[in-house]
Amino acid sequence: MLDTGERIEVRATVLIGRSPKPADGEGSVQLVPLADDSRSVSKTHLAIMPTRRGLLAVDRGSTNGSAVLRGGVETALAPGQPQPLTTGDGVRFGDRMLRVEQL
Repeated sequence: MLDTGERIEVRATVLIGRSPKPADGEGSVQLVPLADDSRSVSKTHLAIMPTRRGLLAVDRGSTNGSAVLRGGVETALAPGQPQPLTTGDGVRFGDRMLRVEQL
């Protein structure tokens, strides 16, 4: 669930940002554009990808970074490196947040 209260069902790769666009050759994706007056969120900031084992978060080379929050510990995402997500995790991207509700 996004910090706006919007829920996003992840059935394919979800790209989140101010004006997200898939990379060349990237298959079917769901685009989630977010209003961001502070411009802390990059155009294509974050990808959330489903796998057989759950979800992965991938920072897409954003300017202000992304991190996973689990058990009170924040772990920065290295650009392009997938990080597994579990139910209850938070993901900070720029000044925004989302929470993994159910896998």
